[in-house]
Amino acid sequence: LSVQNRAENTRKAAVSMFGVGIPPAAHQQPNFQGYSGTAPPPKKTTKSYGPPEPAIKHVYNWRNSTWSKQECMVHLDHEPFQEGTLRVIFFLKDLSLPPDQQECVAKLSKDPMDGPQGYFLDVEMQGKAKAYADMFNSKLPPKRIDFVVPCVLEFKRRTARNGHGRLYMGVEQMIHGEYKKHSNNYGFVSPEDRNTPAAFSHFTFHASGQKLLVCDIQGVGDTYTDPQIHSSDGSQRWGKADMGREGIQQFFASHRCNAICEFLKLPVYGHKKPCDLSSALSGGKKALVPSNGHNIAAIPFM
Repeated sequence: LSVQNRAENTRKAAVSMFGVGIPPAAHQQPNFQGYSGTAPPPKKTTKSYGPPEPAIKHVYNWRNSTWSKQECMVHLDHEPFQEGTLRVIFFLKDLSLPPDQQECVAKLSKDPMDGPQGYFLDVEMQGKAKAYADMFNSKLPPKRIDFVVPCVLEFKRRTARNGHGRLYMGVEQMIHGEYKKHSNNYGFVSPEDRNTPAAFSHFTFHASGQKLLVCDIQGVGDTYTDPQIHSSDGSQRWGKADMGREGIQQFFASHRCNAICEFLKLPVYGHKKPCDLSSALSGGKKALVPSNGHNIAAIPFM
């Protein structure tokens, strides 16, 4: 096969996986060469931005639950640099921001039939998580946390992959440093099993009156992004990955209440870690004491 034919076959394989690539603006064509759609794309050492193009930035105010929008110019990379379970991720520069804050990431759903509403819901969900982070910080825990504030970008010169309307992507500022995933939406806990991310999830269940739980905690240090919320009423208010009561029960099945849970006076479900707050803050450890906590089957859903 010629180089051109091999490249075309690779492009078709990517199209079969994702429907199509990023619909081009003007003469831009995304590069799918070497990208199977089943493994992370090759590590990029340089960014291959396209020319500036106009977009509309939809911004969510998480304090009063309102949306606003503004015109902006952006540079979108021609190819993804990373892949998640539901999305592929591109480098993007937002020229409306100060020069030292322009580096962003743009997230595109793998499902070509997903409409704009999924991106708006993701932004609202991250705003809800940020509101609970503020409540958590107000309790003066040993470590404060935060969530990146994302937005929805509507590309004025690109067509949606399903052929209807404009292309939308979720966008947020890039956070630099070592990225770690502490939990997922179905009970996974990283081997590191840090106290703060787990205690925050536990806190959200009780701060919400048992109505929801924020999980899938990941990010750099204690600056988080891409959370998932489970709603206890079974409404799937927070999208496809909202596992409802089952997801909440899976969290508590693997959760071990820790020193921060103790500091926040959260009720214990299942087991406790082998330390209390005073020993954790001083660097010491205590033997594991049998928990007198409640069984997870008795979680008090309201």
